[in-house]
Amino acid sequence: MRLLGALALSIYLLLAPQAFAALWYVDNTASGANNGTSWADAWTSAGAIAGLSPGDTVYISGGAAGQSYSWTRGWTPTNGTAGNPITFAVGQDAGKNGMVTFVNDINPGGANEWLATNTREYITINGEVSGQRRMTIDSSFAIVAYNANFSAGDKHIRLLYLEWDGPTIYTHGGYYEIAFCHGIAPLSFTDDSFISYIGEGAGATQAVGINSIHDNYFEVPKVSATGSGFDLFKWVRNTDIYNNTLVSVINGSYAGSQHQDGIQAATINLRIYNNYWEGFSNAALFLATFGEDAAGMRIYNNVFNANDASGPPIWIGSGGVSTGTISDTIIANNTAICNSSGTGRGIFFGVSAALTVGADVNIVNNLVYRCLSNETVVTSLLGGSPTISNNVGGTTNLAFVNNSTYPTNDFHLTAAATAAIDLGLFSAPAYLTSVFTTDADGLSRPQGSAWDIGAYEFDQGGAGPAPDPPAGGSFLSSQRPASLTRPTSPARAVR
Repeated sequence: MRLLGALALSIYLLLAPQAFAALWYVDNTASGANNGTSWADAWTSAGAIAGLSPGDTVYISGGAAGQSYSWTRGWTPTNGTAGNPITFAVGQDAGKNGMVTFVNDINPGGANEWLATNTREYITINGEVSGQRRMTIDSSFAIVAYNANFSAGDKHIRLLYLEWDGPTIYTHGGYYEIAFCHGIAPLSFTDDSFISYIGEGAGATQAVGINSIHDNYFEVPKVSATGSGFDLFKWVRNTDIYNNTLVSVINGSYAGSQHQDGIQAATINLRIYNNYWEGFSNAALFLATFGEDAAGMRIYNNVFNANDASGPPIWIGSGGVSTGTISDTIIANNTAICNSSGTGRGIFFGVSAALTVGADVNIVNNLVYRCLSNETVVTSLLGGSPTISNNVGGTTNLAFVNNSTYPTNDFHLTAAATAAIDLGLFSAPAYLTSVFTTDADGLSRPQGSAWDIGAYEFDQGGAGPAPDPPAGGSFLSSQRPASLTRPTSPARAVR
């Protein structure tokens, strides 16, 4: 009996936090008691929300066809706890599941944040309704989430299914997830950077896969094909970046002077895979040691489309600092397409200053199309030798389904791409297969006698499901709602 009693108590303690989690409601058209306990008695504003406990969910009405809320700038919602976050979500009921729009209540157009994350933790913001985004952060806010405190530590904050056109994200700390969002950068901001400091900061856990940014569409401006523009990601680390579409577009109203990269960051615990990058004028990936010893970098299955730009797809160096060793790095099976004039550059490694190359640095199976002098991988000023093998360049016997720009592009291989099909490393070494064994669509490698070069395998049949993050990936992945699915990939060419 004692054993049964102890077992019952254990089950009770395990389930109790969730069992007593409450549901609350916000609707600025409600006319009842306004105590948040039902749609009829819903709170009508952010300032009215009170009495939340860890594990609670607050539903916000979007009405039948959309509803706007004048929302407190610098919003600091109640904290959750480990395993019991506070969740703010769009109403799921008919008549309550329209688009929720948050508008700055104090200083429209000012440099104000929607969510202040400095002292906040274990908070989930979820704008999903049946797999669609139904939550918008209005451009009257300058920042979606803000924390300038370098010592803030781990935050455990999830931003899911949000839309914004104008605000940025500027927040230190660890354990962030940004997923299934659609964001467009403004024309000016601090350092002209769109998403900054994820994973940075004293007290933030320093390890592979702590943060994740996935399944988003993000767009930033540039002044011209080769001119200045916004950095999309800046100073992020300990982060998995995957399954995103990341695009730079010309906007003549941009007046900044930032040299534009898709990402500018230290080469520490970054896993960047299965993304599409387009049009970044300096480099899609500018990763440097900046005086630190760097490791844990995995860059694979990406498509880099320079479009009109002439910068390299990947630029790895020391950031102008003469110290720093890079090791344990894989750059593999990426597809990079230079501009149509053939003046773009290949993959650059170690070109800014003396860079020490340690053990296990491998650059293999990359397809670099139509670059200057048929460049594939360019190395310079290296203290040590990375492994560089089975990369292919030029244009001969390389053919894609549709070599164009987003959204009509399709860089799957056709049967004519005989310089890439089955010409990767014949027997994929363990350093590759321990990281990934699929292409950018989730199709198993190899389909023929050897891995194909580039982001996609060429074969008959359809793509499998999107692969899960690698072992040791973000703890947040297992918490995704079942409705979050990756869109079906384009039809594949047949062998």
